[in-house]
Amino acid sequence: MAFCGEYWKLAVGSRLTDVNKQTVICIKLWLLLERHLGMNSGTDQDEGNFSTLPLIERLGHKLWKARLHGYQELNPLFTKAAGGGADIDDSITIFWRDASLFGDYVWDSNVVPHEQAVAALESLLKNVGLPPRIDLKTAMSNWIPALVEKGLASSRAMTKNKSMECILLICSFDESITESVQLV
Repeated sequence: MAFCGEYWKLAVGSRLTDVNKQTVICIKLWLLLERHLGMNSGTDQDEGNFSTLPLIERLGHKLWKARLHGYQELNPLFTKAAGGGADIDDSITIFWRDASLFGDYVWDSNVVPHEQAVAALESLLKNVGLPPRIDLKTAMSNWIPALVEKGLASSRAMTKNKSMECILLICSFDESITESVQLV
C-alpha cells in the first residue's frame, strides 16, 4: 500500500482524506501500471478468445468455456458430413476410431459443456452414422456407460433426453442388442 500511496500523492495530491477514495485511486493506478508495464495476472489469457486454438486443443482444454466452444463447433462439422457415405473426412472418423475421445467429452465435469458434448455425440450418431470398418464394441463400451451414469443422472432435462436418444441410436447400430443391454 505504501507503493500505491506514493503514486497516489504524486497523481492526486494529499487533499483527499476519504480512505475509500484513496483505495479506489490506488487500485486504478495499480491497474494502469500493470497495463503500462505489461504485467499480466493471467486473467486475460483465461478469458481469452478460444477460437484461435485448434479444435482438438479446445476439446481437451482445462477451462470449461474453451471446451464448450469446441463441443459447439462439432455440431456443424457433423451436420456438414451428413450423407457423406464412404468419403467421410478423417477429421470426423477420428471420433469413431478413437471412441475414448467422446467418452471423455461425455464425462465432462461442468454441466454446460457436458450438455453440449452429449448434443455433439447425438449429432455424430444421427448425421454421420456408423462408418465402415469401425469397431462398434469399443465405441459402445466407452459411450454407453458414460451416457447412463452421467447423462441420465443429469439435473438438466435436455441432457437426459439427448443421452437417451444417443443410447437408442447406439443400440440401433448393434446387430444383436445383447452387448448394448449388458452395458446399460
